[in-house]
Amino acid sequence: MTAANQIAQTIISDSYFLKLYRVCVERSVLRTLNIDTEEKYTEKEIRDLLRFADLLSTSSISDARNYAYKIITYLNPYYKDNVYYHTVAKAVYSNLGNFPAISYLEADNNNTSNLPFDRSVQNEAKKLIQEVPDGVGHVFTDIQYDLFSKLISSREFSFSGPTSMGKSFVIKAFLRCAIQNTPQENFIILVPSRALINQYAIELKSEMGALLETNNYKIVTNSNIAELPINEQCNYVLILTPERLISYISQEKNPSIGFLFVDEAHKLAQTEDARSITTYTSIEKTLKKYPDIKLYFASPNVSNPEILLSMFRNGKAENTFKTQETPVAQNLYFIDLLEKKLSYCLNDEFIPMTQSALDDISSINDVLLRFGQRSNLIYCNAKAKAISYAKELAATIECSDNKALKRAASIIRAYIHPDYYLADLVQKEIAYHFGNMPQLIRNLIEDLYREGHLKYIFCTSTLLEGVNMPTQNLFILDDKKAKKVLKPIDFWNLAGRAGRLAKELQGNVFCVKHEKSGWKKPSFFIEKDIQLVPTVYDIINNLNQ
Repeated sequence: MTAANQIAQTIISDSYFLKLYRVCVERSVLRTLNIDTEEKYTEKEIRDLLRFADLLSTSSISDARNYAYKIITYLNPYYKDNVYYHTVAKAVYSNLGNFPAISYLEADNNNTSNLPFDRSVQNEAKKLIQEVPDGVGHVFTDIQYDLFSKLISSREFSFSGPTSMGKSFVIKAFLRCAIQNTPQENFIILVPSRALINQYAIELKSEMGALLETNNYKIVTNSNIAELPINEQCNYVLILTPERLISYISQEKNPSIGFLFVDEAHKLAQTEDARSITTYTSIEKTLKKYPDIKLYFASPNVSNPEILLSMFRNGKAENTFKTQETPVAQNLYFIDLLEKKLSYCLNDEFIPMTQSALDDISSINDVLLRFGQRSNLIYCNAKAKAISYAKELAATIECSDNKALKRAASIIRAYIHPDYYLADLVQKEIAYHFGNMPQLIRNLIEDLYREGHLKYIFCTSTLLEGVNMPTQNLFILDDKKAKKVLKPIDFWNLAGRAGRLAKELQGNVFCVKHEKSGWKKPSFFIEKDIQLVPTVYDIINNLNQ
């Protein structure tokens, strides 16, 4: 064990540190919830917190690094104008390799403080080493760089991490590198839904269009390449669902495949997902047809990603990667409207708020209007609920004079119907989002939200399919997906949407119990050691009996 890790373990088990960290969290909670308090940090408290954060940030232990990040983040609103804080904050974020946080700090705080010379040299060296091979100057965080380095040196790999760590960003960086270094190979990205096909296609064309054209690659979402009207010889990046992959490999004239990336791979082990058997079959048939194919699995928040490789190949232990480190702080709250109680999560324990924050709050609308600042996703477990809640909130809000929203409303009326109520909602900075919406309208809603024009989007389980819509605040109005209770992996996949890397330092997750919800005791909030069990074998055996 390194000295830095020994020091970190001593700190995170120290009673004084834990007491001081709790004070830090409590004051951040009060500020987030807009509860007035006259309590101030003493000079000793702030100095000790910053010193602890600096030491913890040099460790390779995920919990220690998360503590360091959160301390700096929670102190930021109080010390935005403090030069000493600025210097330590930059040093901590640099130690963590979190360069988007440094950029945010410099822009939001007008932070022009300089690191000590040795830290500055270290920082610049890390930026050079961890530069993304995209030609535009992006830099990997430490955890992203560690993952990327392992991926590019492996022919098979399985990895997992929090939603907020930017797994898709790493996958696209790998794809960019592979296209440049292994020309004339075809790639398949396997995704669980058509919504993700569209999202990947749009992002790849936007971010890699010039590279793809230069290297003679085309993005394809159709399983029948042989019938495409393409005259010249070219290579392909195919983005397919399991059903389309089975169709693709059944056609002999289709080009061979060199790489298979399985995104949202945890669904292979979810028995309640009826399509898990289809996903398994599509991968198995692909490996049988192309035995030398390079195989990669990406999953959120699982502690045994190696199980996915073992289902298809005898993968080596070094060909896996897992982390709980997050580049944004995610704060978890539980609001009980029935009993007028609000609590926050601290070290896997829910702490009741002593100050009253719900005196004037009695409905979902009250919660959203009180705690929903800037960007807000509201998870509903059914399409009808998403529409109903959106319309109820809209009834309390006046129309915006935003020109982009007026144009969007006109497009919706022209494309669907002049009286379609989504057009009226959009003009009030509100929308809903679900799986079987027309793709054009879904794209429009997602773009408006990412650009900051929409303030509230009511969503169904499309968020669990990997649709990329990070947000500042996530409100979870029910603990179910359709009629089944959310599994821990689904809950943390949802929670990972809170906090937008490079746009803010933290995000908030509000779980709201109300008269129409089925929230039970929130036990899965602390179930973070999520083991995948490949029950797909049991399904296959039952089908064969």
